[in-house]
Amino acid sequence: MKVKQWPVIRELIGRAQHVVISIRTRWAYRPSKDLTRPDSAFWDKARRGLATGLEISGLLLKPLASKTAQWVMGKPLQFKQSNPRNQEALNEWWAEHHSDILFGYEEGVALGNYYLVVNADLSITAVPDDVVDPIVDENDYSKIIGYKITQRFQHPTEIGRYMVEINEYTDTERVRRVQFETGQEQTERFPNLIGICPVIHIANNRASNDVYGQPEGAALVTNNKSLLHQYGEILDAGLQGNIKQGRPTPVFELKDKAAVDHFLGHYGQTETDSETGEQNTYIDFDADNGVAIAGKFYYASPGAFAVETEKFLGILYWILLEHTEIPEFVMGTAIASSKASTETQMPVFIRWIEKKRGQVSGWVLQLAEVVNALQALTMPGVTREKPTIMWDELTSEDGALTQKYVEWAYSEGLIDKKTALMLAPKKIEDIDAVLAKAKEERNNPDEAQDREFTRALRSADAGDDDDDQADVDLAA
Repeated sequence: MKVKQWPVIRELIGRAQHVVISIRTRWAYRPSKDLTRPDSAFWDKARRGLATGLEISGLLLKPLASKTAQWVMGKPLQFKQSNPRNQEALNEWWAEHHSDILFGYEEGVALGNYYLVVNADLSITAVPDDVVDPIVDENDYSKIIGYKITQRFQHPTEIGRYMVEINEYTDTERVRRVQFETGQEQTERFPNLIGICPVIHIANNRASNDVYGQPEGAALVTNNKSLLHQYGEILDAGLQGNIKQGRPTPVFELKDKAAVDHFLGHYGQTETDSETGEQNTYIDFDADNGVAIAGKFYYASPGAFAVETEKFLGILYWILLEHTEIPEFVMGTAIASSKASTETQMPVFIRWIEKKRGQVSGWVLQLAEVVNALQALTMPGVTREKPTIMWDELTSEDGALTQKYVEWAYSEGLIDKKTALMLAPKKIEDIDAVLAKAKEERNNPDEAQDREFTRALRSADAGDDDDDQADVDLAA
């Protein structure tokens, strides 16, 4: 190792000489992967309003996770596979277990991390992050080859009796160990016949160098100066002010100091602080019984402060919406000129949902691949195949606009039939087959006659004021 000597530095006092030596090493001094793990217990308390300082404002974390989950994965997903039997079996399984998958995703958004375990019988188990630890390759710590799940179960009726269950899942096997309070231990090994670890890690907002994800509201609750802490403090101050100042305050007006001293001496009560010995005089005022004074007495109305409190809370709430990128109408907030505002915000929100869909695609496809592999072991006709997600359209407005554009372009001769079908909102799998079928029908006289009859029927029925009766006599 080569030592580099820097110029000599002399202190101003004493002129003593010091040599600064810089030692460089080729080894990194910090991990390449960030192993920071969010505190699941804290985030669970925060969203329930049980964390200190977040008793009220922490409740905003719940809709943040709920809205994200329901907009991104609220409906059961559909998958595309070349084998129709594969596609049918996988889509049926996903629809059946959609509630469990949605629960795991919402928990992952709220807590940062959650896990789904696909069991051998194709049931699914949702597991919290605080009982799961990664298993790494002993020759390469950067590779996670499985997960260890440790759970403690208390005996439901006998105090002091418990068991600890440890499950280790890897690509090759599942090892199940059960330990009892008596020291007895049982170990079972099950081969992994699909060669894929059946534990799916749902990591929310995970950066490129992160091992674990982060809660959706992480930046809102970083420290005591964070947005939700400030929101709660302002709201709490406003509520406390209303409790203390929200009713008329009794006021005594006395003409001079002698009158004040006489009043306090006659009606006042004195208490002494046990620690400091300081004495304080206060008036135990009872408005029902009244008091006799030499001066004026009246009730004073407190100054208004609710408007200012509301303004500050509104500013902080606006910052919350800007950070989360979730529009007001999605969070259920009333907005001015609601329709126009919704139409303006919705396209931006759609892009945000599409981004979220891209982020969840990794673990969704991993889950689908595990299920497909297990189904291939036991279900006739199912073969192993990597699935593709078929996301539903988010809104119908974009499709209607595209449809109008396609119709106009085709009527003006700007695009041909094949291009029109390619641009249509409804995706068509085999466009050439559709065009060939249409050409065949056009050359068939019976088909042409049926089309003319249908067209005439629709035209006649469109002019009928009665929606239940057609203008065409079908018996003629």
